[in-house]
Amino acid sequence: MDEVEVSVWFSASIRLAVQIEGVGITDILRSVVVFKAMHFDDALAKALLLGDRMQTAYRNEDGREVRWSLLDVQTTDILGDQILDGREVYSEIIEVSASDRAQFPATFSPELSRPFRSGV
Repeated sequence: MDEVEVSVWFSASIRLAVQIEGVGITDILRSVVVFKAMHFDDALAKALLLGDRMQTAYRNEDGREVRWSLLDVQTTDILGDQILDGREVYSEIIEVSASDRAQFPATFSPELSRPFRSGV
């Protein structure tokens, strides 16, 4: 009996470089995408395709070309055959400098959160 390959869910961290004509790279965008693929080789190919589709170019208000260029695919991770409710697909530890610590309150009130839309 032939073994049937089944696609599973993957996530990939894709980076794009934001370049402004005459200035160079001004920002790096990190985007985490979720998609289906058969195995890791397919996942990398799919992540590259998705990153390629994210590339764009336009003229800013100064008339300079702004180009969003695929820099690299940093990670590919298998998530399994199902995406479960609440599944974490990205996390990052951000170091807080001593000078920035004062901006945080002694106690937290997450219920007062007012999240914004990421544009996804």
